[in-house]
Amino acid sequence: MRLSEKNHPSLVLSGGGIKAAAFHIGVCLALREKGFSFSGGFRRADSPETHDPSPLNFRTYVGSSAGSVISTLLAAGYDVDAIIHAFTQGSILPSTI
Repeated sequence: MRLSEKNHPSLVLSGGGIKAAAFHIGVCLALREKGFSFSGGFRRADSPETHDPSPLNFRTYVGSSAGSVISTLLAAGYDVDAIIHAFTQGSILPSTI
């Protein structure tokens, strides 16, 4: 897939309950295997880590219902493996929060 340097992909996730959340996590795993990455987290705006220049980097997230849960976690900086762990083990937040 070729994307120009001015364009970057946006991740758009639909609603649909827990099945949709599981589906979206699977899609994120497949996208990661294809070379896509997910930017997010709480970083200073002037930090060089804020902008990954790769055209295969998601920086914009949109979601509805269950999709908003997954997109919010990705936008907050959690990686796909941490989200899977949260769904299977029941914890995503460190104990310090």
